[in-house]
Amino acid sequence: MRLERRVVHRLAAELVLEHFIRLPETLLYMRNLLPPDAAWAAFGIGRHAFPMVAQSYLLGGHVRVGMEDTIYIDKGELTPDNAALVKKAVS
Repeated sequence: MRLERRVVHRLAAELVLEHFIRLPETLLYMRNLLPPDAAWAAFGIGRHAFPMVAQSYLLGGHVRVGMEDTIYIDKGELTPDNAALVKKAVS
């Protein structure tokens, strides 16, 4: 009896739309370029952080948000910490 080993590689990708037109269609296009079983997330910088959280979630991706992406929790309001951003993202 011969034992066969197979290595399965799964692609993981983070999509950043900082220098692209930030439309849902753009993210959908980028997602469709990935293999069907790829694990992916998308995030935006600054005022685009929370719209990208929503778009990534709606298109089946993972989400991430943190003070490395935005320091504002609302327009003109500085976030106290990462936990506040995560709480807003999941609400």
